[in-house]
Amino acid sequence: MPVEKYWFFLMKTTYGMRLKFLLWFGTLALLTGNSLPAQDFDQLSWKQKVFFGGNFSLMLGTETYIDLSPVAGYRITRRLSAGAGPIYQFYSIKTFGGRYSFHIYGGRAFASYTVINDLNRLIPLGFSTSIFAYTEDEALNMERKLLDVMLPEGSGRFWLNNMLVGGGIGQPVGKRSSFNIMILWSLNETAASLYQNPLVRFGFSF
Repeated sequence: MPVEKYWFFLMKTTYGMRLKFLLWFGTLALLTGNSLPAQDFDQLSWKQKVFFGGNFSLMLGTETYIDLSPVAGYRITRRLSAGAGPIYQFYSIKTFGGRYSFHIYGGRAFASYTVINDLNRLIPLGFSTSIFAYTEDEALNMERKLLDVMLPEGSGRFWLNNMLVGGGIGQPVGKRSSFNIMILWSLNETAASLYQNPLVRFGFSF
């Protein structure tokens, strides 16, 4: 494998592993939530139906990764939520060929639908668990040198679209808060994709 391609393979593998398991220091993912009982939802004002969150990550060392990607969402119905937000990521890695750094920015829009609000009512588990479907359209603007470090400086940038679909489970930890686990797949994975299927996300919502 050519050195320039090996570098991208190394970066993609380590980057993908970080994204897959979301184990960075300071990660906070607030993208989805359990559906609310109809009577509780009807009593909420429009301000109470708005929620905020996103990914805020920091990793320093041989590999440096910074992710500042806030989101704002709205609970449209007691089961359906949607939102959007900007994305900024900085990635730097030190290899035998030197240190390479890249800025990635863009945006995402997502929607979540709670399929089963309380699985315990169907299967006696002893605790309440929700099951939800999730979809996300993400657009990232990246440097062409990210794919091939042998390209000269100023080679330009390009847009990469990622369509993610999947679902997850939510474990309530309060009236409106829950711990969520999602498994997502990229429907248009290419050689330039930063993700490796499947993508696993952990987070809280409230």
